[in-house]
Amino acid sequence: MTEQQKPQKENIYDDHTYSYLALRRAVGLLGVTLPLILILVNQVAKPYNYLDFEQQQKHVKDSAHLYSPQFGDSLRLGQKYAPNVMCYQDHTVQNSISHYFHTPARSTFVGVLCAVAIFMFFYTGYDHWDNYLGNAVAIAALGVAFFPTCTGLDICPVKGPYCTIHLISGGSFFLFLGIFAFARFTRTDPNKSVTPEKVRRNKFYKACGLIIWACLLLMILYTNPKLGLKAHFPRYTIFALEWVALFFFGASWLVKGNALRKYLTFLYDAK
Repeated sequence: MTEQQKPQKENIYDDHTYSYLALRRAVGLLGVTLPLILILVNQVAKPYNYLDFEQQQKHVKDSAHLYSPQFGDSLRLGQKYAPNVMCYQDHTVQNSISHYFHTPARSTFVGVLCAVAIFMFFYTGYDHWDNYLGNAVAIAALGVAFFPTCTGLDICPVKGPYCTIHLISGGSFFLFLGIFAFARFTRTDPNKSVTPEKVRRNKFYKACGLIIWACLLLMILYTNPKLGLKAHFPRYTIFALEWVALFFFGASWLVKGNALRKYLTFLYDAK
């Protein structure tokens, strides 16, 4: 009886470990691919969804009486509200990843962030601090998804607490992701010896964390009106910095999930 139960226990452990690694890989893959997915979805869908300025005005005039002034799928134009109006510029690459909320890629943007939030809520790390940090990342991701960024356009003014909550959520999201890579992934089981490969992985994780934080700092400096940096850099600078930060966030999670063992053999212990 005891011998028959032993393999069953090991199988349960193996299944748990596989699910744990799969969760890390899913989070990493979403992080790396999100900007590209948004670009592709927006490029494919925009010919069928965008309304030009005159069409938007007519749409609002014809349908404003049907909608109440509440946040959701309704966006404010002047004193009226219109459902599902894609009110931002017709750019393939937006000013930031958050600006895809105001494009035909809105559902993809919100959906991927919700998926990341769900994965992080269910993420179980080494201790309760990993769990707390995962929950914090999830809450920040939901804040980014459901409180849209300001557009800076009169045609679609998102103002007030929504913008503030979005900025706080976005900053917190990248801050917490950096903590995961720099401080949490680098820990070692005290009952195990530190291998040269683990030392290399820790250096990689710390580099990822520092790059994420550097991108966050550059975004803060770029958006500071007193510095006037926007006049000297392309309009999609924030998008580029966010993509870099998300890439290294995703890369750290893919390495932690052993997804790149086949390609980055120098980072992994020999089996």
